[in-house]
Amino acid sequence: MVCLFGSSLVASAQDQSSCVDSNNLSSSGAIVNWVGIEKNKPFTAERIVNSEDESFHQPDLVARDTAGRIYLEQHNLPWQFYSASSHHDANTVWALGTANVLDSFGGRSVYLVPGLRTAVVKQACVHAPPFRQSNHPYSYDLTLLLILKAAPGVAVEDLGNQRLEGFQAHGIRIVWLGTDKDGDWNGRPVRATETWRSDELGATLLQVSLDFRKRITFLNRLVNIKTVEPEAALFEIPPGYEISETPQTASLTNLSSAKKNTKR
Repeated sequence: MVCLFGSSLVASAQDQSSCVDSNNLSSSGAIVNWVGIEKNKPFTAERIVNSEDESFHQPDLVARDTAGRIYLEQHNLPWQFYSASSHHDANTVWALGTANVLDSFGGRSVYLVPGLRTAVVKQACVHAPPFRQSNHPYSYDLTLLLILKAAPGVAVEDLGNQRLEGFQAHGIRIVWLGTDKDGDWNGRPVRATETWRSDELGATLLQVSLDFRKRITFLNRLVNIKTVEPEAALFEIPPGYEISETPQTASLTNLSSAKKNTKR
């Protein structure tokens, strides 16, 4: 069985008894780790996730509009299970995979499962305080990691600034050393991550994850970045979707049968 839902999305938007008494709707780390919640910085891009053996390489559409709403596709299954398409617009989406729509300023988040044609909505209660944009730049979290004292066996390195995909970005590298339980790897680097965030774009441009013991490298990067206003329909629930109060699960067999239906 394949579970296709995120922990951040739960309640129906219409029932105030099930609304969220908080303005923090961005608990999905997959969203905020890649796109800052900022207004007046619209863009569209593709997020490429791959490994050295190319077992994962399906691109995800990423977008943020002027109002600060964020759209992020997530393809968590191996590429061969997807209904592949190189084209994205408001009317087309892969049958497998999911999408998150985060509207922090409007107090609403939506989790879409196109294969099941369902949407799970989380809505802030009317009396919840409005969301306030952070005064810190998007790379602030990286700066904190450089300032704070690292845990034993962890090294944090400032990689400085460089231009990636046409945008200025700041990078850091975190390295974890092996311990006694790691045998021959005791005191040696066992894994590392390298992250590059752009304050100019308000997004993460590149993330590299390395497992030295397994000799595996995973790359996450934004490409084909365009600083244009995305289609408004991306941030709406597609017609014909069932609005559910709870996330749903589905078997891979049932979802694979939905591959013929790629219209949102």
